[in-house]
Amino acid sequence: ALAEQRWEEAAVALDEAAAAEPDSPHVTTLRQVLAYQAMAADHWALACEQLAAVEAVEPEAIHGDPGWQNDFAWALFMAHPGDLDRVSHGVELSRASLETLPDEPVMLNTLAWGLYLSGDHHGALGTIEEAMRLNEGEGLGDDIYIYVASLYASGHREEAVETYRSAIAEHPEGVLHAEVRVLINRWEDADGFDPALATPPAKAAPEG
Repeated sequence: ALAEQRWEEAAVALDEAAAAEPDSPHVTTLRQVLAYQAMAADHWALACEQLAAVEAVEPEAIHGDPGWQNDFAWALFMAHPGDLDRVSHGVELSRASLETLPDEPVMLNTLAWGLYLSGDHHGALGTIEEAMRLNEGEGLGDDIYIYVASLYASGHREEAVETYRSAIAEHPEGVLHAEVRVLINRWEDADGFDPALATPPAKAAPEG
């Protein structure tokens, strides 16, 4: 099922295997493989479920690897943007990954979105600006929409809207472009930033 990308079926099979052999390292490895495939297909909720199961049984498999810390954090943010407990856990994971790799732009990008979702918009702005500085132009499409949302929420409305318009023209498929478009439209309809409208929609699971 895993090889054929029948992810829900694979998840059930892994749960059954874990119940039969709770300490099996093979189950942990397969859960990570399933999570990786699910994330590649934007199936963030399934990825969260698998990585949470790994963390519960073998914490070091997540906490000892900055890459998995970062990936789990991003999956939490994408699947559960309005769940402050899960967002907070994601921020903790993201900060921990940066303790190991403090100048990694991808991980700074993840932390910035987590800070935005947690309501620390100024912290998000400073973090994404650092990611953009380190990227030196590369990966801008992955940073620019977090920058726009953080900029607007921090009170820089006109600059945010202007940057957003440029971003849509130059990076129409950038990461989070759809989510930030929803936020900008909400705020502009409300004639300014409204914290009650600051949570983007969760990323829907793919069909099929």
